[in-house]
Amino acid sequence: MLEQDEVIVSVSLPFTRENEYFEGFKQARRREDDIAIVTAAMRVLLEPTASGSLVVKELGIGLGGVDKVTKPAGHTERVLQGCEWNDDLIDKACAALRLDAFVPPNAPGGMVKFRRTLVNSFFYKFYLRVKAQALGIDAIPPKERSALPEFTKPLMHAEQHYQVVDERRPVHLPLPHLSAKKQVTGEAIVRMQVRE
Repeated sequence: MLEQDEVIVSVSLPFTRENEYFEGFKQARRREDDIAIVTAAMRVLLEPTASGSLVVKELGIGLGGVDKVTKPAGHTERVLQGCEWNDDLIDKACAALRLDAFVPPNAPGGMVKFRRTLVNSFFYKFYLRVKAQALGIDAIPPKERSALPEFTKPLMHAEQHYQVVDERRPVHLPLPHLSAKKQVTGEAIVRMQVRE
């Protein structure tokens, strides 16, 4: 955490290593251009064992929207250290995240239960995505695969239609004001008269 007189002068983002996975999550009221209710960044480094399972070697979780500042989920990171990356991990993670993501009942912004639930939901989605990447899509039950894809906004298409007004101005067409073009383009000059 930064002190009052400290400033960040550089940030280093290393490439992920083999068996290391990272995901970022954001939940807002709207998908575009909105302040997040809760955010999370999660990173795990898994170590394969002789039996073919994967064990948590390193885990990092950062949570935003559950406290005054973004904070690490240190308790959860310690609890899951050395655990096998399987379905038994979920209950341990959710129990630990309840402590790390505790939102007081009188927290600004409200939605306390919703914010707490979002953190667990983010972790579950992270767990499924890592499992799918590490072990293949067949390791995920079909009913849970809907949590895997990320939302992507479809490409926007637009058309602009305009009317060419004949200078003779037929009666049935609207007649634009003489200063309309200048007002729309910002060329209009405002003159103020002061009466004494």
